[in-house]
Amino acid sequence: MTHAMRQRDGQLFIIGNGGSAAMASHMVTDAIAVAHLRANALNDPTMLTAAANDLSFEQTFALQLEHLARPGDLVIAISQSGNSGNIVRAVETSRPRDIRTDHVVGDAGRQPLPRSGRSELQRAAGALRAGVSRRTKWSCTTGLDQYLDHHGQGAV
Repeated sequence: MTHAMRQRDGQLFIIGNGGSAAMASHMVTDAIAVAHLRANALNDPTMLTAAANDLSFEQTFALQLEHLARPGDLVIAISQSGNSGNIVRAVETSRPRDIRTDHVVGDAGRQPLPRSGRSELQRAAGALRAGVSRRTKWSCTTGLDQYLDHHGQGAV
């Protein structure tokens, strides 16, 4: 993943709402500082509130991806519920544009993202209780951080 993105100067976009947005920011920090990737967490408050006000909340991430992402880029969506309208819309917007998608969700059996078939890879925290699920999502993001750390050190 990181090797191909680095070779073609691709970009990683990570999206999430609330605590998942904080995880997205953390992951982007590691992607840039450790793996030297072009990465962006699409959670700027001014952009989010302007898009929500002028268009709709569902468009907050999709609008940014329409203007910033290129074919071959990667979007990672982090969501507790998996059914946030803006997350689902971003994944739906990405696929026809040949933008790869992946997601980490709280419970893979109950949300639209895994059932939609729009993700090439799926990571399900698999716990119904929110606290356990958040810790599991954090473990998934920590795993990605470790992957980026390994590949950021020239092992790619």
